[in-house]
Order: sequence, then C-alpha cells, then structure tokens
Amino acid sequence: MKKLLILAVVAALSFWGCSENSNITQPTDIQNQQSVLNKTLDKTMEVVFAADGSTIEFELADGDVTCVGTLEIAPGSLSRDTKVKISMVPGETMLAFSPNVEFIETPALLSITFTGIEANVVDFVYEDGNSDEILVEDIKVKNGKASIRNIELWHFSRFGFTK
Repeated sequence: MKKLLILAVVAALSFWGCSENSNITQPTDIQNQQSVLNKTLDKTMEVVFAADGSTIEFELADGDVTCVGTLEIAPGSLSRDTKVKISMVPGETMLAFSPNVEFIETPALLSITFTGIEANVVDFVYEDGNSDEILVEDIKVKNGKASIRNIELWHFSRFGFTK
C-alpha cells in the first residue's frame, strides 16, 4: 500500500513539475506577463554615481501618451550616489522624479518628447503640489507631439506640459 501511495505522489509531482504553467523563472500566464511588461514601461530606475554623473535614457507610456527622453546628470553635481526614479504621472503629461535631491553647481539637463497630446499650445511647468511655475511658455504642439530640449533642473520634483 505504501509503495502504491509513494508511486501516486511521485507521478503527481512529475506531472505537475513538467506542466507548461509551472516554470518558476517565468510568469504563469499571459495576464501576469502583461503586468510585468507594464511595470517596466511605467518606471525607470538607475543608480547615478555622484563622482561620475550619468545620462539616463528612458521611454515611458501611459495609455496613448508616450514620453521619450534623456536626463543628463553632470559629474559632481550630486552630493552622494543616488538611485534615480523617473515615472509618468497617470493621466497627465508630467514626469515625477525622485528622490528629492538638489543639484550642486550644475543642473541636470532634461530633454523629452511627449506624443499623443491633443492640445495646440502648452507650457512646460514645475509642479510643487500647490501651484505650477511656468518654466517655458507657449510650446507649440505639432502632430500630437510636444518637445523640449536641455531644460535645466536644479532639483527633482514633477515637471511636464500643461494647457
């Protein structure tokens, strides 16, 4: 009887271990794979070494709106090594940068292009939670795209396009 029970358990484990959906190195289904892909589109993280600086290239998406850009951090402009996080603000043409850091002597340079914008003219702003400070006015939106090049960021917060 014990041999029959052991044989049944071994057979069940073999069948379960060899099935398609039991690979421990991959998501178990399409829906799970999609959520992993979406997470990589939502956020970009990269370690920036303070002494060396860094150029971070990113491509983010939120529905039909996409953002492609670069963030250049000059050598020595951060007081310590920092893990930078860049994410799109859901439902807006804004980027959120973290952690809250200020740059020493040399600002970071941000170049971005948002596509999927429906407005004709927008402003590029810094948002502090209470109000928007306009950094660049009257940016023309052409064919659903708004771009800005080498905007100086002296700190991390939320930056983006508003109507």
